[in-house]
Amino acid sequence: MFVTAVAASLLLSRQSPAEDLMAPPGTKTERCQWPGFDVKAAPALSHSAAPAYEMQGSPYGMNGTFQTVRIAKPPTGRRLLFRVAFRGTQKLQGFSVVAVAVKPRNGKELPWAATWTDDGKAEVGRWVEFSREYVLPPESTGLSIVIHNVDKQSIYFSDPHLTVGEDAPPDQNAIAAVEQVKREMAEEAAHPKPTIVQKNHDALAAQAGPAIVRLKMRAPLRTKSPSEVGTASFPIPALDASQVPLDFKIEVDKPGKLLGFKWRRRADGHNLLCEARIQPGTKGAWVHYEALVLVRQGPADDTAPADGTLVKSTACVQCSHREILEIAQRLAGETKSPQEYVGRVFEFVRDNRGKGAPFKTLDALAALACEGSCTNRANLSAALLRAHGIPARTVAHMPTWCGPLYEHWLTEYWQPGQGWIAMDPSLGRTTPDRRTRVVIGVSSEADEDRAFDPLHTRFVMPGAPYLSVIELSPTLYPADLTQDDAINVAEQLASLPSKEEAQLFQTAIKAFPAMFRRLSAGKQNPPRFTAIESAAKEKQSRKVLNALR
Repeated sequence: MFVTAVAASLLLSRQSPAEDLMAPPGTKTERCQWPGFDVKAAPALSHSAAPAYEMQGSPYGMNGTFQTVRIAKPPTGRRLLFRVAFRGTQKLQGFSVVAVAVKPRNGKELPWAATWTDDGKAEVGRWVEFSREYVLPPESTGLSIVIHNVDKQSIYFSDPHLTVGEDAPPDQNAIAAVEQVKREMAEEAAHPKPTIVQKNHDALAAQAGPAIVRLKMRAPLRTKSPSEVGTASFPIPALDASQVPLDFKIEVDKPGKLLGFKWRRRADGHNLLCEARIQPGTKGAWVHYEALVLVRQGPADDTAPADGTLVKSTACVQCSHREILEIAQRLAGETKSPQEYVGRVFEFVRDNRGKGAPFKTLDALAALACEGSCTNRANLSAALLRAHGIPARTVAHMPTWCGPLYEHWLTEYWQPGQGWIAMDPSLGRTTPDRRTRVVIGVSSEADEDRAFDPLHTRFVMPGAPYLSVIELSPTLYPADLTQDDAINVAEQLASLPSKEEAQLFQTAIKAFPAMFRRLSAGKQNPPRFTAIESAAKEKQSRKVLNALR
């Protein structure tokens, strides 16, 4: 809905002068906050003599950027008029304005009470005004207004206001949304239902035997000049107690741009990298690899952590921070066993919704402030476990229970006599099935302490352990070749009979050293890869064994 400036002035004529709840962008007041303000001032532009700000487009071709203003304790039962002006840098750029009224639940701002979404187009060379009136439901205790630049190019905005007007009848659509949320929550509390990804996980977990998974990882890269060469370091599946890489191939979508590659084992003795030398050029190119991996449910990794390790506070797992220690002490309470404490940590992290802070980093403390992503939750789980003296580490992997994504993270904790046990608060599973994931990185304290290194680019926000994601050398840069940032995927090709698991793993483990030497020398074997892949698709264990030999 667009409202002209004249209509806006008439709307507020009974409240003169009208109260403006909004502080200037980039500032904070008792009522209004612009946290995480990343836009740049554009002094050469103006709208009604007000400052203008440049919102950057996505550097990786993702779906735009966001700026959020939050209003504490907004008036209910009053007309609230939001006004802002937009100006494009390209022809007819898109923008959205999303307003979300929230109400409390157990002291937290959940669930969302009501949402209003409006889309528009900004023009080059002139300002386009946007206005929208809101009447918040009576139970609302907060209001967030999100300005969304939906394009890759920059867009300007200026002169935002949120003005309080006259009394108004309730917004019946908003009231209906609140009541619908109440009904849905009551139904969910009475009859909890698994999510789609949980259903997918549980369906895969119900299968009895080992699985063969095909993992695809890719990245769009470019260089500043056509002759420049760079190195992309990809984390790749390593050999462990529950998985064995079967074969691997790597290529660039433009012929001749892959100059060479090699596998190498990291100094930690466990994680593997594929270092690819490429010359993608100024227009960019895709580099991608595929790996075939045999996975099974167990046994758990029984390699005990060295004395005094994985219990320390690090850059992204801040287990000695006062806030982490206070929560750990509260969760411990009168627990009678470490396992009971682990269960409380799982529930706390699973249910944590943060405090409304902006989502800008992936560390444990950020999870307490903003909730964040699976990486935040993994770091927070590890921090709370370490705060209680339980060794814990985070694990980067690709799951088979969902479609394309970048990576997924969970936490593993050490349990004497059983080994490393996984927990995944993001998935909502205390012991996720091992056959549903391919591990590509197990963190160490040294990696965690480099989570905020000023690296050239890592295709990830700050706070993820070092070398757990794609790392680029200084001459390489992300290329805008896609609108989809979730560019990796793992898919199960086959579930094989349990009775053949032992022989499959023995054969695969025996074949691994020769494959590792070959790939460390940068030599691919496409016929072998194709033979294993075809045998897996046919679900023929005997053919898989023959291809491995």
